[in-house]
Amino acid sequence: MRAFVAWERFLEEAFLSYVMGQRPISGRSPHRYYQPPNLPSAWKFLGMLTGRRPYLDWTEAAHIVERARAVFRGGGCFPKLQAQNLVLQDMKKVRNAISHDSDDARARFEELVRRELTTLPPRCTPGSFLGTRNPTARPPASFLDTYLGVISALANDIVRP
Repeated sequence: MRAFVAWERFLEEAFLSYVMGQRPISGRSPHRYYQPPNLPSAWKFLGMLTGRRPYLDWTEAAHIVERARAVFRGGGCFPKLQAQNLVLQDMKKVRNAISHDSDDARARFEELVRRELTTLPPRCTPGSFLGTRNPTARPPASFLDTYLGVISALANDIVRP
């Protein structure tokens, strides 16, 4: 759960840094369509892009890319998120199963486990699932290691476009 929350925070901070004109570790800053004078103005501008949502969602690749395309030429480095959208959504399902005590969150988590493992192990918890070997990972890795590898690679793409 901490990894997913840190990932959300990283996306928010990277996005806002680029909106404010910061340069990535390597490469050039993305071309901005809007150049806010300060951080509160940037937040206000981004808030207008959310439409009806009362907050900025950093968990849905499609929303992030849509927002990025409205702010940066070509969406900057954020369209790369869409290539890993399924993994990001799976991570969100695990996070929701941990943080929300609801039938819906549990059902979505169990659906994920069945898809990945073909069966739901008895008394499967988000923690036990994350520690389970991912049968499609090469080299062998747990689901947690797989997920961390994906967000690490995506973060690298964002800071080194």
